Amino acid sequence: MPFDVSFGPPQNTVTNIIPARYEIDLSGSGGALSDGTVSIGGYDWSVTGIGASSTQVEIRINLADIYSDYDGDVHAVEVCTEEYASSTNTEQQAYQWITRQATTGAYNRCMRYNYAGQQTYGSWLRVTGTSTERYQTSLGSNIAVRRRALRASPTHSSAAFSTVALSAGTPYRISSIDRNYYSYTRFENYSGTAQFTTTDFLRIGISRTAASAASIEQNANGLLFTSNTTTMSLARLYIYFSVPDVS
Repeated sequence: MPFDVSFGPPQNTVTNIIPARYEIDLSGSGGALSDGTVSIGGYDWSVTGIGASSTQVEIRINLADIYSDYDGDVHAVEVCTEEYASSTNTEQQAYQWITRQATTGAYNRCMRYNYAGQQTYGSWLRVTGTSTERYQTSLGSNIAVRRRALRASPTHSSAAFSTVALSAGTPYRISSIDRNYYSYTRFENYSGTAQFTTTDFLRIGISRTAASAASIEQNANGLLFTSNTTTMSLARLYIYFSVPDVS
């Protein structure tokens, strides 16, 4: 639901008008979710990938179902998580991600993954047409993530990760992770312009190269995503729609 909290401008920002901001509480009593449409936090989400042999489990929603005036050609989107438990990733080729995606195939992504025993934190920008995805990553240790954020516009993606938990129900923006410089990683992609529209959607989930058991459980704390032994525990989402592009 919409909320009204005053924030200072995010780092590296031109004039930034925020027409809408939303807090989505993911907690509930749904228990083990099944594939299909599920009401979560007052919105209808599509749940896919539940099962004994899955390479990807996720929740998805059209951004216009959250903010009715949404237009990806106009709005930048910021998605910030509140996580009720530390998230680690020790499995080979297991990926945790937040994605703003268009039906054109363009996307912005905040992703953390484990490859060849090396933790990687990064941001991706996929531009349709003649371009492929562009990304910047940083190799690091297996930190216990308590917040992660994606800032998405047609021209760049930013991703930030923090081990610092805030008090439950405390809205924040990606710029506040910047201040926890000892525990965050942030990346920018400025080259290329992706094609976004009014039909873009938000996707959050876990994927793996090898198929495994995958589930999403809704409990009193939030949503627990599980793929084999990789987990992600989300309590709330704070979503901001900005004009002009946050950059």
